[in-house]
Amino acid sequence: MKADAGIYFGKLKEVEVGATGKNKTPRLRLTFAVTDKANQDNDWEALDGQLERSVDLYLTDKALQWTEDKLAVLGFDGNYVSPSVQSFSPELSADGCQMECTIKTKQDGKGTFEEWTLVMLRDVGTTGLDPLQGNELDRLSARFKQSQANTRKPESAPGAPVASNATLNQGQTSSAPPRREPEDDAPVPEDDTPF
Repeated sequence: MKADAGIYFGKLKEVEVGATGKNKTPRLRLTFAVTDKANQDNDWEALDGQLERSVDLYLTDKALQWTEDKLAVLGFDGNYVSPSVQSFSPELSADGCQMECTIKTKQDGKGTFEEWTLVMLRDVGTTGLDPLQGNELDRLSARFKQSQANTRKPESAPGAPVASNATLNQGQTSSAPPRREPEDDAPVPEDDTPF
């Protein structure tokens, strides 16, 4: 059963650690029994049938800092050797949590896939920008200047729009031409005929 994009509710059912994909990326997989979806009024509606979906938390050297921050929020006890549902906060399996499904386009552009995240982890591990060092800023500035030197510049900037002498009627904007009412006996020009 495919899921639509939206906010769902699920309970932690299974935990696995392993590697998948072409690059054998290590990850901790949390599988949830998804039971409800939030409707437009933010009320829960039971799903027709049960849905199981997984959230992968990556364990690569580059991702580990963010993953560990997320695992701490989930109450993980640090047991990577044999992780289980009991390795996490009891609320995840007993009370459940909110999950978000987004629909993404595959890299090859052919089709879509579901991406699941835990709502409580949305902002965990996100930080502000670290300042760049002076030599990095100098390098970026020089690179930009060089790229611009090789680009043909316009001979002059476009001029400001010329003001019209027409007076605007109340309710008209300057972007719309003043409305012209045809005289009773004058024919309407073809270019003023509405389509």
